[in-house]
Amino acid sequence: MNQCGLKLAVEKANKDFESIKIDFPKLRAYLVISSRFGQCKLTDRFEQIFQEFPKFFKQDSAHHQLTEIDEKLSQLDKKFKGPNSESGKERIQKELDFLKKEKDRLHLELAPCDENFVEFRFDVLNYELIRQLKVHPLVNQPEYMMRDAYIRVILFKLDGSSHIQ
Repeated sequence: MNQCGLKLAVEKANKDFESIKIDFPKLRAYLVISSRFGQCKLTDRFEQIFQEFPKFFKQDSAHHQLTEIDEKLSQLDKKFKGPNSESGKERIQKELDFLKKEKDRLHLELAPCDENFVEFRFDVLNYELIRQLKVHPLVNQPEYMMRDAYIRVILFKLDGSSHIQ
C-alpha cells in the first residue's frame, strides 16, 4: 500500500464511520490509524506521520534514506545557523534545498506496515455500545478481541486487502 492506497483506505474508513454513526447515534468516537508502536490521525500527512510515528512504515530503503536525510538536514541546519561566509551559506542552502526535494520524493515511496489498523477511539466509554460495535457488519473485529476485556474496536486492517473497495 502506498500513499494513494492509504488515501483510499481513509476515504473508505470515513464512509464506513458515517454509516456506523447512523446506526449508533449516541456514538462519541473518532478514527485513528494505530499499531503496537503508536497511533496517528487519519488526516495526518505522510511527512508528519514519519516524524512522529516512523514505525508506521515498512523499514525499506526509502525509510532508511529518509532517516539519513533527516540526520543530514539537522547537521546542515546547525552549520547554516553557525558562523559562515556568504559563499558557505549559499553552498549549505543549495545542499539543504536538494535534500528537501529528495525527502519529498522519498515520502512518495513510503509504504505503511501491514500491522496497522483503523480503529475507534472513544470520547466516552460505553461498554454496551462497544460490545454492539464489535459485531457491526462494517467492523472487522478480530475474533480474539471480542471479549469485553478489549475496548479496542478495529474497523479494518491496513494491509491493502479487499477491505478497500
